[in-house]
Parts: sequence; structure tokens; C-alpha cells
Amino acid sequence: MATYGDFVPDWGTGKSMMGGLQEIAYICSVADIATFKVPATNPTNPEDKYAIVEPHVCKTGKKFSKIYVSKEKGSLEYKHLGNLDGGGWEITAQVFIPGDSKKQTYMANETQFDRFIALLPDKEGIINQVGTETNPAVLQVDYSTQVVTGDGKGYMGKIVSYQPWKYIYDAAVPLTPAT
Repeated sequence: MATYGDFVPDWGTGKSMMGGLQEIAYICSVADIATFKVPATNPTNPEDKYAIVEPHVCKTGKKFSKIYVSKEKGSLEYKHLGNLDGGGWEITAQVFIPGDSKKQTYMANETQFDRFIALLPDKEGIINQVGTETNPAVLQVDYSTQVVTGDGKGYMGKIVSYQPWKYIYDAAVPLTPAT
């Protein structure tokens, strides 16, 4: 049985309600993760039911990669999935990676056939995990040179996952290759 607290914004606390994502997000191929961490089954605090509080463990030599998110284009949206008797989330994140290079071209071609865990910090530092071991995220990218008066050339990426739950990742992001 759920335990509900008050659902009232933190008015007057100085807490920001600014939208968007931070400039750096993180992705890792599910094939590069040795141990997927999950929320505790019966946490002491009911609010921890959907929080992952231990870091995922990557395979030897693997780590989460940083992915740049343009300030003006980064967004994350959770939409309810299913009917009244079903449920879950359709999750879509938008990221814009400016420029073009051999590294970016490699990424654009290779990621279309891979599956990921994406860790997306919002402007307040709350990290949303998009993708799980059994419901991984995909990264789809489009490339455009734009017009001379446009936003500049680059890759518009869309990270998509369908999950039964919305998860918060409240652990260290593995940014050094595992040994």
C-alpha cells in the first residue's frame, strides 16, 4: 500500500523550477554493464522505492560516456503509457550535439544499433535514469547543417525508452574504465 505525503512545490525555499537538462549527460551500452543496480525491494523510506542508490558496475575497460546537451535544446519528457488498467512511461529526451567530426559520425552510425542506459541530470542535479537492463533506451540521431542563419550544424539526438517505472539515479556515475 502506498504512503502519500503532501504534493506541494517548495515555494520560498530558493529551489529552482527551471526546465531543461544540464549540459552533460551520460550513456552506457547495456552490453558494457556487468551489474545493473536496482532500487531496494523494501526501502525504509517509501520515497526510495524508485531510487537507484548504488552505482552500476561496468565491465572491465568500460565506463559511462559523457554526452553534451545544448542548453537550449535539452529536454526530458515522461508520458503515461497504456490505458486505465495498464501503465508505464514513454520517455523521450532531446539532446543537440553541435558540430560534425569523424568521432560524431562514428557515434551516429554505431548508436542506431545499440541499446543504452542514459543518465540525464536536470537543472537541479536530479539524475533521471532512462533505460533499464530489460527495457533499454535507444539513441536516434539526425544530422543537419542548418541554414546560415540557423542554430548551426550538428546532431539532434532523441533518447527513447518504454519503462514500467520512472527511476532516479542517486549514485556515482562510473566515469573511469572499470578494472
